[in-house]
Amino acid sequence: MKRFLIVVVALLGLTSAQSVAPAQQLFDMALELLRGHYHGYSTFDADTLRTAFQPRLLEACQGLTTCDFDAGGGVVSGMVSSLNDPHTYRLTPEQNRAREREFSGSTALGAGVKLAAVPDAAALVVTRVLQGGAASAVDVRRGDVIWGVNRKSLAEFSNATEALQYVQRLESSGQVLELTVARGRSRLEVVLKPQPVAAWLPQLEVRDGVGVISFFQFKTSGGVARRTHQLVGEAQRLGLGALVLDVRDSQGGLITEMLGAVGAFTAHPVLLDEFKTGSVRFEFEKGKFIQTEAGGERFETPMIAAPALWTGKLSVLTNRAAKSAPEYLAYLLQRQGVPVIGEPTLGALNTSNSFFPLPDDSSLAITLGRSLNPDGSSYPERVTPDIAVADDLT
Repeated sequence: MKRFLIVVVALLGLTSAQSVAPAQQLFDMALELLRGHYHGYSTFDADTLRTAFQPRLLEACQGLTTCDFDAGGGVVSGMVSSLNDPHTYRLTPEQNRAREREFSGSTALGAGVKLAAVPDAAALVVTRVLQGGAASAVDVRRGDVIWGVNRKSLAEFSNATEALQYVQRLESSGQVLELTVARGRSRLEVVLKPQPVAAWLPQLEVRDGVGVISFFQFKTSGGVARRTHQLVGEAQRLGLGALVLDVRDSQGGLITEMLGAVGAFTAHPVLLDEFKTGSVRFEFEKGKFIQTEAGGERFETPMIAAPALWTGKLSVLTNRAAKSAPEYLAYLLQRQGVPVIGEPTLGALNTSNSFFPLPDDSSLAITLGRSLNPDGSSYPERVTPDIAVADDLT
């Protein structure tokens, strides 16, 4: 009983005398944002979350003169993650700045390569290479495995995710990257000098007479959909008879860019989102993004001055890392009879989210909407391929 009273007194001390502490401000704001906006499928109860995570905040603040944002950030991330909703999560200040750069399309230093942690191994794997980037210039390829950076073995890190963050810090600061790379049985030493890179917009490659349009993200406002229509026009001028849309490892984006991109392959894509305030209808038609609110208000936004429409053979390539916007693209085209090939997607297809700023310059992504077909039926959780094929990085 005495220990219980001590804990209660300590908690009261944190939530009253220290209520202005930055960590507590961060925690309270995150919880209130969830309370006001969350509309996903996970069970949510604000009081239960506070009961579970307020003691963890107290523990994180133990011994600190001022319980700052850094102490609270990890607790907030854990609280949000406990919902087990792929569309609800916290971005650290660094991650949030990177997100804002992607959305704006602003230039940042980069090596033109996307990396992912290798599960249960002290290594990173190349998932994407940007045409014209530093990695492309020295023939870095998808599937290359990186074991060392700047003469530092990745085994020295506690896990591959920590190693990935280390490489990203070097890259964003413009430092030369000396990579120890394994490709099959070969071992290579590769030197990359980061250079200014704008947004990772879709790119077209022609392989054996088939065009492959790779989508890296759908976040860059005014960029992804426009580039998609440009590439479709280029494929038509080249006389290509078939296109493959590669959305593997692509994650997240704007509904405007996703639906606009889909509109290059089907004339009138439609998506409904059910929010707490009612259902909203989103459409793309004749180069315009159309939004119809629950009350009937209709808003039209011109996006593509000269929209293209692909009428040749088409397929979509997915994997288990494709999340959110690429899942929508694959599903909307699959409903139009386009075959999807690859692995089931990550599982964020049946909801949508939005980002809310937090006082430490981080942000909170919160599931706001539940995705519906035009007939009102719910979307599935993920895309199931028509033809199941294991990913080439499996």
